[in-house]
Amino acid sequence: MSSSSAALAAPCAPLQAGEPLLVAKGISCERGDKLLFDHYDLTVKSGEIVQLAGPNGAGKTTLLRSICGMFDAQIDHLSWRGIKLSSPLEYADELLYLGHKAAIRPHLTLWENLSWYTCLSQCSDMNKLAEVVAEVGLSGYESELASSLSAGQKRRIALARLKLVTCRMWILDEPFASLDADGVKMLCGWIQDFVQQGGSVVYSTHQPVDFANCDSRTLNIEQKSWGSDSEVESDSLSKETTSEGSAQ
Repeated sequence: MSSSSAALAAPCAPLQAGEPLLVAKGISCERGDKLLFDHYDLTVKSGEIVQLAGPNGAGKTTLLRSICGMFDAQIDHLSWRGIKLSSPLEYADELLYLGHKAAIRPHLTLWENLSWYTCLSQCSDMNKLAEVVAEVGLSGYESELASSLSAGQKRRIALARLKLVTCRMWILDEPFASLDADGVKMLCGWIQDFVQQGGSVVYSTHQPVDFANCDSRTLNIEQKSWGSDSEVESDSLSKETTSEGSAQ
């Protein structure tokens, strides 16, 4: 076992709030023949909420997937909990990624979907299933096929994973999509509780949300202009706004 692997051997250990959790410097990635990011830097602290904002096609999803190891991006320097690593896959057990699609299996019931998800992580708790189903407002639907549920209910199934798996970071791509007002309020409360316990959240959204009494900031990612004169200085790819207690 390498020294870095040994240092990451306890993924469910307590968090140290305020310390850098993820440091990724020099992120460069292309989609097709289009350069999305050129030496982009991202640092996320424990106990911090980072929102990615920007127009459709700016690269928010690609950036989220890159720091999860789900997109083949070049990263010049990568560290997790101060441990220098060569790939995001090395800390994959310590984060939970939810994409903009619910990613549930339509031929399985609600209960079967959540049971399967829970088995994927070494830091999950099957004993919490009934409690979490009630918390997401889906009691009574346990035996229903996912294909028969509404888009909002499917989103709630996906979000239930946040309560079933213990990890250090949530990476959420459009997590508020298809949720009603009560669902948005529920998820905002979960995010606030998670970061107040030392967790970190990186997410994208196009709708205004507010996180009271939390360390939060917004990264505005600008869409690149494609063409023969599409070279853009790396420091113009994003503008950052920081606010104590709100993310706009």
